[in-house]
Amino acid sequence: EMPPNMVFIQTSGALAGETTLIVHGAFLWDAGLMTGAGKTLIAVGGGLGMFTTATKTLSGGRTLENDGSVAWTAGTLINSTNQSASIVNDAEWDTFGGVALQTSGGGTSSFTNNGVYRKATGTENHAIGWEFTNSVTGTLEVLAGTVTLLGGGSSSGVFDVKEEAQLTIDSNYTLD
Repeated sequence: EMPPNMVFIQTSGALAGETTLIVHGAFLWDAGLMTGAGKTLIAVGGGLGMFTTATKTLSGGRTLENDGSVAWTAGTLINSTNQSASIVNDAEWDTFGGVALQTSGGGTSSFTNNGVYRKATGTENHAIGWEFTNSVTGTLEVLAGTVTLLGGGSSSGVFDVKEEAQLTIDSNYTLD
C-alpha cells in the first residue's frame, strides 16, 4: 500500500503478482506491463496518469480498478496475451484525443464502467476494442470527437453525447 504523498512511476518492465497494489497518491504509467492475477487499485483520492505515447500492457489476469481519477492523454492500452485483463472504473476516467484501448491474442479483455468514462477533448476517434459494460450507475460521456465501441458489451447506464460529438457502436452491443 502506497501512502498519499508518494508518486509511483512505471517507465518500463513489469508490475507482477497476485496481491493488490493500493495507490493513494499518484501513479504515472509511462510504459510497461501490469500482469498476474492481482489487482492495481487507484484508491479514493489517488490518481493514474498515462501521458506518454508508449504502449501500456495489462494482461495475465490482472485487474486495474479506479476509485480515484484517471487522466489518459497519450499511448495505447493493450491486452496482447492469451490471458484475461479487466478494468473496473468506479469513479472518473478521462480520455483526451485519439488514445486506444486495444486487444490482440485470444484472451478476454473487459472494461466495466460504474462511474463516469469521458472522452473530454480532441476531434480524433477514441477506439475501445475491449468489451465495454456501462452499468446502471455508469455514464459514458462524449464531449468531443468520436468514441467507437468495437469489442461488444452492454449498457444499462447513460450515454451522454454532446451535439458536436459522436458515439459509434461497431460490434454486437446490448442496450438494456
